[in-house]
Amino acid sequence: MESQRQAPARRALRGAIRSLSAAGSASDPELARRQLHAYRRYLQALERDWREVQRPPPGVDIVEPEQPAEGLYRLPVLERRRVDADLFVLTLPRPRAFRFQPGQHVKLGLNGRRHSYSIASAADADTLEFFIERRPGGGLSERLSRVRVGEAVIMAARASGRLRLDPGYRQHLMLATVTGVSPFLSMLRSRPQGAQSRLWLLHGASYRDQFGFDAELAQRAASDPAFDYLPAVSRPEEVRNAGWAGLRGRLDALLPRLLRERGLSPADTAIYACGHPDMVDTVSRQLADSGFSLQTERY
Repeated sequence: MESQRQAPARRALRGAIRSLSAAGSASDPELARRQLHAYRRYLQALERDWREVQRPPPGVDIVEPEQPAEGLYRLPVLERRRVDADLFVLTLPRPRAFRFQPGQHVKLGLNGRRHSYSIASAADADTLEFFIERRPGGGLSERLSRVRVGEAVIMAARASGRLRLDPGYRQHLMLATVTGVSPFLSMLRSRPQGAQSRLWLLHGASYRDQFGFDAELAQRAASDPAFDYLPAVSRPEEVRNAGWAGLRGRLDALLPRLLRERGLSPADTAIYACGHPDMVDTVSRQLADSGFSLQTERY
C-alpha cells in the first residue's frame, strides 16, 4: 500500500512529467528533455523503494513542488558539472512557488546534512544553479559532489540573506573568491538590459580553471559596456596557470590599485566582498576607515 506521503508525491511528480512533456517544444527543448528525464528517473526510484529516498528531519513536512507553503522541496538533480577536482555546479529545477532576490542563499540538504548555498541563477530562471566547493571530511558538500542526475536533494522553501546591490550608488565593485561569485552572478544575470549602473567584478582563484563561469562573464562584459570582468590568479608561477595573461595576485593586494586606477570614491561607489573568510576579513580591515559602503558574506 502507498503511504499517506507517497501518494501525493507520486501524483505531483506525474503532473510534473505531463507538464514537461507538453513543454517539449518550448524555446529550450533540450532543457525540457533533461528535466523530463530527471523527473522520470526520480519517480522510478521512488516507486522501487520509498524508504531509499532521502527523508527530511523528523517532524518536517515535504512541500509539493508547486505549492507556495512552508517546509521543504524535494528536487531531482538535473545536472552536476565538474569544474575541477573540488569544484562543481549543481543544477536543480526551480519550483514555481519559489522566489528569491539576487544575492540570496538557500539551504540544501542530503542524508540529514544541511547547509546554505548562494543561488547563482537569475531571479526569473527556470533552474537553480549552485557553485559549490567540496570540503573533505564527509560533510554535505562532499556528498553533493557525488550525487547523480535524477537523485533527490532537499531544498528549503524560502531563501534568505541581505546581500544586495545598493540602489543608492551608481557604481558597484564586487570582489569574490572562487564560489563567492555566485550571488554576483545572480545579480548580473538578473540585470535589466541597458542598465546604466557601472559594475566591476574582481574574481580571484588560485588557478585559472577554478572560475567556473569565466566564459559567460567574459562574454557578458564584452556585450555590456557598463560591466568589467576582472579574473585574477594568486599563484601565477605554477604550471597549472601556464599562459595566464590576466591579473595576478590576491584580491586584497589588487584592491588599492583598482580603486586608484578606476577613480572609485566612497561618494558614488559601493563595495561588496564574498567568499573566503580571510579575503573578506582583510578587505574589511582595509576599508574600515575609508568611507566606502561595504557589504560582506563569508563562505
